[in-house]
Amino acid sequence: MENGNALDFVRRNADADCLQLLAQVAKGLDYLHTFEPPMIHGDLRGVRAHQYHRAVSVYDRFLVPITREGAPNDHLRWQASEIIVAETGDEARRTVAMEVFAFGRVMLELFTKEVPFSCIASDFRLRMMVVRGESPQRPCGDEIKDRGLSDDMWELMLRCWDVDPSQRPDVKDTTARLNAALEAQGEKISSSRPKKRLRISE
Repeated sequence: MENGNALDFVRRNADADCLQLLAQVAKGLDYLHTFEPPMIHGDLRGVRAHQYHRAVSVYDRFLVPITREGAPNDHLRWQASEIIVAETGDEARRTVAMEVFAFGRVMLELFTKEVPFSCIASDFRLRMMVVRGESPQRPCGDEIKDRGLSDDMWELMLRCWDVDPSQRPDVKDTTARLNAALEAQGEKISSSRPKKRLRISE
């Protein structure tokens, strides 16, 4: 049974474990990318990662995948600049690197509970920012840090948003970084004994 999407979940649950949610999304992407040629989700956003029995899925019947070759998509807040400036269908074809870029935006969504560039209302201004390769400003505050947005996670997000697609991490590396952060978070919780976080069962 579907239980909503990842973004709604973190908005409804103050103690949601964002790192675990993100690790599950990354695991789903890694599965899609193991196909030959890789299956590209094509519309990765927080509202497109659905929950089933407290586990998150990016490859259910609604999400597998939009296309193998790329498709029109007006969700600028999650798009890499190379999609916007593409002049041909071949240039606009979705790639694994574009997917990693979008995943970095999903990380920002879940940590902040807001869509990327949430303070930008103008589509024209937003488009220009994306074309120039501008990244969202780093959110600050103890609440954001408590959700898991550490210096290491911010550095990972910036790597996902690199304007050079070849410099973006692959999904396996991203998943490993998230799992390492989860392990460190578990050790921190064990030592400091704060209130229990709401985790999502595998």
